[in-house]
Amino acid sequence: MKKSRFTEWQISRGIEGRRSGSAGGAVDAQARHQRGEWCKEQDIELRFIQPGKPDQNAYIERFNRTYREEVPSAYLFDSLEEVREITTEWLERYNEITPHDALGSLAPARYRERLLAAETPA
Repeated sequence: MKKSRFTEWQISRGIEGRRSGSAGGAVDAQARHQRGEWCKEQDIELRFIQPGKPDQNAYIERFNRTYREEVPSAYLFDSLEEVREITTEWLERYNEITPHDALGSLAPARYRERLLAAETPA
């Protein structure tokens, strides 16, 4: 079975962990250990970028910039629940509707459908 590759950020979204006030907002040791164990159980290989090399993680840096510009910087929120609701709606648009230049002007969901269709033997 082929291993999946995720960035630390992608994994941390699915596992609870406190953030410390240390340089770069590093995840504390216990949360890092939990994430590592969870990844092993899921057969996911964690690959970390080198400090000071955001270009090694350009995809997620681009996503973060787009999200930051279109959600937290564009709204004044009244509650955390409102942030979650707007983020959920935004993610749906981003993945299901918004065309991406890097995907041949297709939304990620459509691009994935084409990939899966191409892989499926007739």
